[in-house]
Amino acid sequence: MKMKIAALVLIVLLPVLAVTATYATKPAMGSGKVALHGPPTLVGSSRPAGDNTIATFKETFDLTGILTGAAVALERDVTHASSEKSFITFQGEANFTGSAGDVSGKLVIRYVGINNGTFIRGQFVIVSGAGGLADFHGQGQFSGKVGMGAEGGGLPLDYTLKWHIDPVAVSTKHSA
Repeated sequence: MKMKIAALVLIVLLPVLAVTATYATKPAMGSGKVALHGPPTLVGSSRPAGDNTIATFKETFDLTGILTGAAVALERDVTHASSEKSFITFQGEANFTGSAGDVSGKLVIRYVGINNGTFIRGQFVIVSGAGGLADFHGQGQFSGKVGMGAEGGGLPLDYTLKWHIDPVAVSTKHSA
């Protein structure tokens, strides 16, 4: 009797497991470069906060690699000058337009990081997408040396990205 129940449960659950396995996605790794395109634009004015200075900038970034395109960001920088050596912490949200592989669309990317005057490092997460990238999700990190590159922009930073694209939801018919 126990064998018949176990067999019945297996027969009932097997199609469910097959559908789940069919629609599961495996994360992939990618990498590339991100560079500031031209100098940042101060939005409003900077303000003091104790020994620190807070400023908001509009910035445009060029991306190559797994993400290829441009991103326009609004970034808040806090310059910490109370220690022996000043450093900047920053956080921002970027609107990316471009492609990931052969799929095009738009992404919203949030990022945080630190610039110690010699090196920049940080993390980012893709919070939403549109168009062909509507179901694109990922998170990663970036790092590189501080300096000026071509056309007044920064030196390119390296980034790595762990990403996946959610499958299209299965549509089912409903009768009224």
